Amino acid sequence: MARKPEEGGGVGESLSRAQLCARFGIDRSTLWRRIKAGRFPNADMVVNGRPAWSTQALSAWERPEGFTRAQICAQLGIDRTTLWRWLKAGRFPGADLAIDGRPAWSARAVTEWRRAEAEWLEAEEMRKLDELYRQFLAQEEIIRQQLAAGEEARRRSREWRARFQRKTALEYAAESYDQVDWANP
Repeated sequence: MARKPEEGGGVGESLSRAQLCARFGIDRSTLWRRIKAGRFPNADMVVNGRPAWSTQALSAWERPEGFTRAQICAQLGIDRTTLWRWLKAGRFPGADLAIDGRPAWSARAVTEWRRAEAEWLEAEEMRKLDELYRQFLAQEEIIRQQLAAGEEARRRSREWRARFQRKTALEYAAESYDQVDWANP
């Protein structure tokens, strides 16, 4: 677990648990929870029989390749409030690093989030496209029904027109027949 300081590593180059908690503004239980969760490095030294953290290891841990809140907001084009809302809603992962004692996100976490977000957006776009396609099919069916109804109306109109024309022709013939004076040819 912990090792003794190497040569050249004195007490001045390490931080005790109390100094570490004061530096990051956390209490002992929070420190141990973060260590257990893998969000904080384990003690890498033993000084006077107590765990200690070398300043070199902490500096390396604090300045990893990661993104601060400001960098995340700038990259995504959002403000701090939006980022806070996304974090609260679980839409964006929690910080997995600390840079200068402030929350930060590793490149891995941001990359995973972007991949998941892209998949979600793709699925959302597909859902929207499916919905548009269903609406298109429904509209197409309505148009077919209207065309069929229009065709039916045109067919009926032709039938009525034909009946009227036949009736008119018969009436005309009957009138002509009645107008003929059969007695005086």
